[in-house]
Order: sequence, then structure tokens, then C-alpha cells
Amino acid sequence: MPISLGLARISRLLAPIQQPWKAIHIAGTNGKGSTAFYLSQLLGRSGIRAGVFTTPHLIHPRESIKCVRDPPDSKGWTIPKPISEGEYSLHIAATRESAKKLINPEEDGEATEFEILTAAAFRAFAGDPYVAKEAPIDVGVIECGVGGARDATNAMTAERICTLITTISHDHGSLIGRSISEIAAEKAGIMRPDVPCIATYPSFLKGVRTSQEADDIVDELEVASAKANCPLEYVRVKEILEDGMPKTIPKKSDLLFMVSNFALAMKAFEAAYPMKALELTNSMGGREALMEDFIFNNRPPGRLQHFSMKPLPERTKEVKEQNKFRDLHVILDGAHNEESARALHKYLESEVRARIYNKQGVTWILAMSKGRDPVDFFRNLRVKDRDIVYAVTFPDVEGMPWVEPMDPGMILNAIEFMKKFPSKAEKNAKMKKGPPPPRQARVVYSGGASYNPEQDKVLMDILETQDLSGPIIVTGSMYLVSYFLALFEENLKPSGAKFISGRGLTKATESEHS
Repeated sequence: MPISLGLARISRLLAPIQQPWKAIHIAGTNGKGSTAFYLSQLLGRSGIRAGVFTTPHLIHPRESIKCVRDPPDSKGWTIPKPISEGEYSLHIAATRESAKKLINPEEDGEATEFEILTAAAFRAFAGDPYVAKEAPIDVGVIECGVGGARDATNAMTAERICTLITTISHDHGSLIGRSISEIAAEKAGIMRPDVPCIATYPSFLKGVRTSQEADDIVDELEVASAKANCPLEYVRVKEILEDGMPKTIPKKSDLLFMVSNFALAMKAFEAAYPMKALELTNSMGGREALMEDFIFNNRPPGRLQHFSMKPLPERTKEVKEQNKFRDLHVILDGAHNEESARALHKYLESEVRARIYNKQGVTWILAMSKGRDPVDFFRNLRVKDRDIVYAVTFPDVEGMPWVEPMDPGMILNAIEFMKKFPSKAEKNAKMKKGPPPPRQARVVYSGGASYNPEQDKVLMDILETQDLSGPIIVTGSMYLVSYFLALFEENLKPSGAKFISGRGLTKATESEHS
């Protein structure tokens, strides 16, 4: 069933489920998953039994539901982990049976898959004695699916101790509003009386958010705060820079969006558990050291992840014979809308193209979900001269039947459109730089209009071609990142900190990728 916002069905589903745990609720357009990840790690490092509900999953749907099912480790940490496949199946089955009894499809429509997943997560958090036979969690970190006010997660009755709102920009317009004011009002719907709300302060972002739109977001948040009698506080990047940043993260670093997400998570942690937050900060040697550790060593899955990839085992002989045996540098990032595309572009420009690859081209492997605007996405991603672009699809997403891949032809048409009709800024930039290099960006159509098993081979062929340029960037959809990880998991080895901003590059690293 497609996405259907509203609280009637989910409220009936949740009625018999006890929610003795406290909750931290997160809404926003970009950064929700990263903020939830950072917050869960902070809570876990303090020995707090946390549950985490986030979507989409990376490889298996059970990854959307994380709980603490093991005793504290040797450090006293209780890091939430995905529930077992058995427990996941039991919770989903129990929720589907409950839906048959509690929801009248003729009056309310069928329960959506997201509503089933949400209710299953809350069963897991409650330690449902008939299914998991586990103790309830202490606190749940709950990420909204779409919007806020009418999102299924907003029907929870657990006591909220804090709400968070990450950056707000245009997304899901057909569902939550075309104007930025409508979108902001929908996100602010998670606010509750006397429960502190902490929001990322909106600012102008070229190609994503105008100054007027930033002001409109603030206006909507302030109105919602007053109406809900909810204290509102902001996280401002400018204040983070002034208060002190680790020296390993330059003040003009393009990792500032990750710093902002961490700061939001840290503020929530301090608001909910002030003494635990102080103890953890002191144990790490101060706030700057804690931030540095999280930004460099504790990165959310699927966000700016660097991997070294060896040739596929079944093709190693062929690769050696053709003298193509070499490790590939793969970067996975789930950027899927204008703001996340702009962030990825800035990161690649300063930290990858310039510092590692001497401004040579990169190879893009791209897929997008239906309903996205590929032109606006690429206007912010900025595919360059010398780049190679492969447009692909992804398989059906388990547990999310409403998700469909965009026809790769539409993706390539959008890139061609950008080349024929560049923006004024792009025209001016080309005039300043003079004529482009001899080799123009090439776009390659890979596979059919929808996924079929032959595409697995298409991806393998892409990764073994001699004509790859620079690093391989897999992006456009978290579902593509998930598909890529599942297909090549055994061949991917994390590259570590050497590709990450602020750490500097050794001569060995530079020569390795020159």
C-alpha cells in the first residue's frame, strides 16, 4: 500500500501496546537518521538501554528496529543493535494479526506497511512478553517517516522527554506541502506542551533554500512552539564554530553538516540526561574530543562511507589476465534530494576531487526513486566535465512496496538537460574557466526501465571496466546504497580515516590514488 498519512489506523494498532519507555522524537528533511544514530551511540556509551526506530533500513527491514538485548560490554556500553530475524518476524506477524482485529479496511483503509513496522517496533521496545520476553527499553529514539504531525510515529503515547527538528527543505511536496511554510508546520507537529524542542537553525543555502524560506521556517517553528506551549531552542553552526571545534575539523570543512547533526544529538542528550552527558564528556577528555571521535570514527552507515574494493573473486582470473587488477575507491552516500546533493557536492569538491584525485573526474553510479526531481537534484550535485555517469535501478525494497526506482532514462535525460540549459551561475563559472577539457561528461544507460536480475551483472561490468575515472560514487538513493552493499558486501573493506576531512593525507595515500 502506498504512503497514506494520518493517525486513525495507527492509533488503533497502538492501543493495546504498552509504551512504558520515554521517547525522543525526531522530524526534519535531512539529517534525521544521522542524528538518531549519534544520539543512540551517546545513550549506549552511557549505559542507557535505548531503542531506535529509523527508516529506511540499509539491507534488512529488521535494521529499522534496534534494541539492547545483551548485557553491558566490558566498557559498560549498551549499544542498540538490530533485533534478530526471529524476533522481527514474530513482531510483524503479531502486528498483522492485531491489524485484522482492530482496523476496518472499508472505513479506514488497509494498514500501511510503515504503520505495521511502527507498531512492531513499539512492541519490541515494550519487551512484549508474548513475543520477545525481554525487558522494556529505557528510552526510544524515534525518527519520523514522512512529515511529522500526521506521521504514524506521532501517534505514540510514550512520554516524550525531548523533540528534535533537523534541517527543513523541500521534499515529499505532494504529501506534506508545496511551500516551505507548509512543510515546516507539518514537521513542527511533533512538538508537545512543556517538552523541550531543539531545532537546527535554518539558513540560506544556495539552490536549496532562499533567505525568505529560512525566515518562513523560523516563523512557523516559533508559532508552533507558542501554540504548543513548548520551549524551543536552536542549534546554530555559527555558535558551534565560536564555542570550539576540534582542530582536525577545519572551520570551513564541508563536514559541518555532520557536526551540526552531532551537536543536535548532543543537545538532546544533555537535555534528557544532563549528568550522564557530563560524565561521558569528561571521560572522553572534553566536548571537542567527543565530537572528533564521533565525526571521524563513528559515522552513520550509508553516509560518506569510504571503501576499498578488490575485484570480485569469481572474476579475479579474468581481471589479472587483462591487467586490470587494482583496488577501487568506492564512496557510498544516500543523498537523495537537493540539500543532501549540495552537501555531497561540497564534500567531494574539497575533500576528494581536490585533495586526493587532483581534480580528475569521478565515476557516478546513480539511481533515484520515482517522484524525485532529478533536475533539481543534479543542479545541486553538479556532475563535472570528465565525469562518467552510469544510471541504474534497484530491486524491490523489502517491507516498502510503495518504493519504486526511477527509469534510468529519466536520470540521464535530466543530466543532458542540465548540459543544454545550465543555470546562470554555471554559465558564469564556465566563462571564467574558459573552454572545458576535451573529454566531456559521459552518461551511460545501464539496464532497463525497471530492475531485473541482469543488472547485477551490469554493476559487475561497471566495476571491472578499465575506463573508470577517479573514485566511484554510489548515490541518488539509500535503496541503491543498500543494494550495492548487499551485492558486494564481501568485497568492500572500510578505508578508514585517511579519506576523511581534517586528517591529512600521507604520501603513500596520495601516490596510491594519483
